[in-house]
Amino acid sequence: MNEKEFWNFFKDLQRSGKVKMVAGSISTGTDTTDPYGGYMAGHSILPSDYQNLSEKTIVQIGNLLRMKNVAIKTKEVILILLAHQPKKEALIALEKYNLFPDKGLEIFAALALDECMMWNE
Repeated sequence: MNEKEFWNFFKDLQRSGKVKMVAGSISTGTDTTDPYGGYMAGHSILPSDYQNLSEKTIVQIGNLLRMKNVAIKTKEVILILLAHQPKKEALIALEKYNLFPDKGLEIFAALALDECMMWNE
């Protein structure tokens, strides 16, 4: 899967609706002044069927995280999606990415890994 294919896949996921949230935000993105808030805001993009990604899809989008030419915004969305997968493939992808995260995504990636670990307990 390449970046363009990911965005087509993600838009298809969102057609079923977005997850209901008690609190949300109107923006996603890494905010260098508040990376925790940026991560929490990212939850507003989750599709309603966010936990049902196949193992194959998880591996494919996890591979995009380690590609240098993939946009940071794309990686943020992937991190949020993977953070909510109760599958070992998501945990492995996030562990690998956290070894060498992109500059500016260090905290975002660590939070995604922590959340994925909770889903996989």
